[in-house]
Amino acid sequence: MILSWLQAGRIAEAVMRLENEILQGREVDGAILRMLTPSHLQSSPLLLKARGQCEYKLGNLNEAGRHMASAVKLLARQSFRKPLLSAMAVWADILLRTGELNSAETLIQFLLNEYTSTSEPDVEGDVPYVISRGSRLLNDSVDATKLLLEAFRLFARDNRQEQADVALELLLMEHINPALEVSLHIHLQKLVSLDTRYAGYLHFAEAIGLMKEGQWKAAADMLHTVPQKLHSYYWMAVAELRLVQAQLRAQGAAAAEQIGVALCRIEQTCAADWELHYAIKLVKYEAYLAAGNSEEVDRVLREAEAIADMLKLHHPSAKERTGMLQPADFPDHPRLNQAGAAAADEIRPAAARWKVHFFGGLKITSQGTELTGIGWKRKKAKELFIYLLLQPNYSANKEEAAEQLFQQRDPDRTFKHLYVIVHQLRKALQATILTEDGVIIKDEQIRLNESVIEFVDVEQYISLLKIADQLWMQERALALEFYTKAYAQYDKLLPEYPYLDWVEKQREFLLGKQLYVLQRLGSTAEQQKEHEQAELYYREWLELAPYHEEAYQAMIRLLIATGRDHEAERCYNQLAVMCREQLNARPTEETRRLLFR
Repeated sequence: MILSWLQAGRIAEAVMRLENEILQGREVDGAILRMLTPSHLQSSPLLLKARGQCEYKLGNLNEAGRHMASAVKLLARQSFRKPLLSAMAVWADILLRTGELNSAETLIQFLLNEYTSTSEPDVEGDVPYVISRGSRLLNDSVDATKLLLEAFRLFARDNRQEQADVALELLLMEHINPALEVSLHIHLQKLVSLDTRYAGYLHFAEAIGLMKEGQWKAAADMLHTVPQKLHSYYWMAVAELRLVQAQLRAQGAAAAEQIGVALCRIEQTCAADWELHYAIKLVKYEAYLAAGNSEEVDRVLREAEAIADMLKLHHPSAKERTGMLQPADFPDHPRLNQAGAAAADEIRPAAARWKVHFFGGLKITSQGTELTGIGWKRKKAKELFIYLLLQPNYSANKEEAAEQLFQQRDPDRTFKHLYVIVHQLRKALQATILTEDGVIIKDEQIRLNESVIEFVDVEQYISLLKIADQLWMQERALALEFYTKAYAQYDKLLPEYPYLDWVEKQREFLLGKQLYVLQRLGSTAEQQKEHEQAELYYREWLELAPYHEEAYQAMIRLLIATGRDHEAERCYNQLAVMCREQLNARPTEETRRLLFR
């Protein structure tokens, strides 16, 4: 019926019926959603969300992200809390997969606060699921497995397909409780008895069991037709990767050609999903290990390590990996040469990364402990570290960095000095974080390796404001939550460096951002008749920027509106004194009219 309405141009009726299907908890056909034009979708946040989920399952992550971002903005204007949080969760999951971790972390932290704010959270399974998936960004403050189980329960409650996806995710865990494993198998059997579309999930689960028992050939035979029976690009890819692994263990290098074709196909179908690219690299590692190709073993492990650093994933070291897998684990393996083994051993385990706080003074922590004895050796090495962290992507032009740090006219001398400082910074990072390439000079750029840094408070502050700005026009209440989080985080930037010009420029930039936040928070509080809160914001605005006439105007308006004319007059007099002494001028006519009407 919906299809015939769309074909007949009865769009409004079709949209209403589709929205009703969604509200009833039923899945909407993706082909029908794709028939709707952008203008039709923009009129319905529920359909935007459904279209985003459809593109997500197909692996079109960039398009899915755009639809989900739009759905969040529109849902925030309405009273659909559960769909809003669900859309935010799916958006955050897309950001995790595409490597946009700063935005993902901000959303996941917000979802965690919402999820834990009540003893009986009324949410869909997407929320605990993405919190579990993003737990690596949350300082290990949540129980990822417990959240995954809760996601499974909620998806099952709502009869959503994702219950089968999460069941597979739980079964793939290394140390799953045997009772839970049996329970998940029974649940999948029940799903298949109700809907044969879930048969692929049950077969995958059985193959996982065979692989854990080392029955590689039987697992490979079972997995041959599984990927086509699954419902999302991600699980299709995971099933194919498991098939490749089973073939490698069963056949060794003899399976190399068909395995290479399969891996290329998976890479092409998941171009935007960096988490899958990481998994593909690890399977390639196994393939090269089986073939005895030591050079490729080394190369692909380094590529995997780079992706893991970007995504903040745990990446087993070569020594850890040796305990899990060796060439002898594959049949008919050529012997891995000594040079290749030595090269693989050079990949060292990643040490705990740093969290850097600039607001209120420099503070560096690792695993909850403040680091106070870092061997900077030279003051300029520490300054270079700070300078790079305050630049986009922790990177700066070599010439510009030298100019800012040394302010010397002799270029040759300046660059020599810079190279000495880079070397010293590299040594300091190597001694503490155990990485030899913590800072890199390449193509006239000097860059801090992102893998050594877990968190920078200034970076998070700016991310909070970006999300708040995106939400402001559509949903003030949600935007205000992000503005309030940013407001609470702010403090004076690096007060122990009062005379560095480049620090002062960053200080002025962030002060401007905070004044903007205070103005928005204050004016909104005033509009909502929360006069005491508005006054607090305006007084802080005046304290941070006593030269801003706009701040005096806001305070005077508030004081007059609350019947405090004498205080408003004192505030005006303070402005008049400041203008006379600092600018040799008077307050503007606009300000005078506020008081002398």
